[in-house]
Amino acid sequence: MEPLARTLPPGDENITLDYWSLEYLDLPEQLACPVCTCGFVTPYSTKCGHTFCRLCILSTMRVADSGNRCPICRAQIDPELLRPAPLVLVDLVNELQVKCPFTNRGCGHVGPRSQMEMHCRQQCDYAQVPCRGQTEAGSTCGDLVHRRYVAEEHLLELQQRLPGVTCVHTKVTCLQGCDVEMPFIAYVDHCKQECTESHLSCLFCQETITAQLHDEHMGECSERPINCPAAKFGCRWEGARRLSHIHTASCVYAQLTPVLEAQEEKMDFLRQENQALRYRLDRLDLQQSADSGFELLPSVTRDDLQGVRTECDKMRGDILAINQLLADYEVNTSMQTMRENMRTRDDIHAIVNVVSGLRHQMHLLMTERRRHFVGHSVPPLGTPPVPMEGSSSDWNATPPELQRRSSDPTRQDVKL
Repeated sequence: MEPLARTLPPGDENITLDYWSLEYLDLPEQLACPVCTCGFVTPYSTKCGHTFCRLCILSTMRVADSGNRCPICRAQIDPELLRPAPLVLVDLVNELQVKCPFTNRGCGHVGPRSQMEMHCRQQCDYAQVPCRGQTEAGSTCGDLVHRRYVAEEHLLELQQRLPGVTCVHTKVTCLQGCDVEMPFIAYVDHCKQECTESHLSCLFCQETITAQLHDEHMGECSERPINCPAAKFGCRWEGARRLSHIHTASCVYAQLTPVLEAQEEKMDFLRQENQALRYRLDRLDLQQSADSGFELLPSVTRDDLQGVRTECDKMRGDILAINQLLADYEVNTSMQTMRENMRTRDDIHAIVNVVSGLRHQMHLLMTERRRHFVGHSVPPLGTPPVPMEGSSSDWNATPPELQRRSSDPTRQDVKL
């Protein structure tokens, strides 16, 4: 609910809203009762799948010649089987834009139907509320008056002119020069529309004009600040009216306005089509429930619906918490696995280094043993004696063949 720009008197709880007399900006055929042709008011559905206002279908069934038959398909209707329409249908109807029922008095408010009763009871300036002011005789007035006349600023102005009097029906005399006597509730309108002696100075061009021409002048004043014609599409320019055409010629938003308006109309059409399709799907579900032979679910109270919403919000919070825990667990698991892999890789490198060192030491050891064996070996039986040093036969001597060992350097090493 938008905050009020001024202080209003307490709301009148006695104001009731006639939903059948509301004027809709756009009423889809699927959301209108076939009997009264107005938007559904407390919609109820029959077993044959049709929906009507509760009072409309009950009043139709009271007619003697109707025979408790559906006004559309003429199927037999059991009053005990009437059930409230699904909540999605109720929400669609309540979101329809309607005009204030006091439009004929001057109120231009437009809003959702679900909020219109609250607007009439607490906000509408043109709704009639009892005057609780004190008359000059000291009694409480009690006459009905528009709410705008008993707002705080009007009462303060009345107190300044007539101290101690708070009733807006008190007679006052025009101080602008015409000396006309009237009730205080008509004084403001008199000064703005009727008084020929009342003059005002324009706040923007400083031109002096009569109060009767004030509104007309404000609509034409060349110095009054205005917004760009394409402000609703995102342009933030604001300046004097005489500079508007210069800005519009170079404004990108203004050049794209035809395209954006066509796109907006298309989106509105798609939105309405979507609502109509949702309504048709709901009707199909309702028809299937009726054809299956099972009774519809009983009505759900607001407390039950609020409880379900609370549980859904709680479950949604739990799911979000679980998802966060799972994400943290996955991150921790990944980090732990990475650390284990790095530790294992380091261990493997250490083992490879140890094995390489052992192989190198074994190679050196076997080479040393082979050299030692060659230098001190005894020739086997049947071999010619080894000649002495200095003998010429040393060059022809053939060293004994040694058996090939695994430590032989010419052996191909097998890699691990």
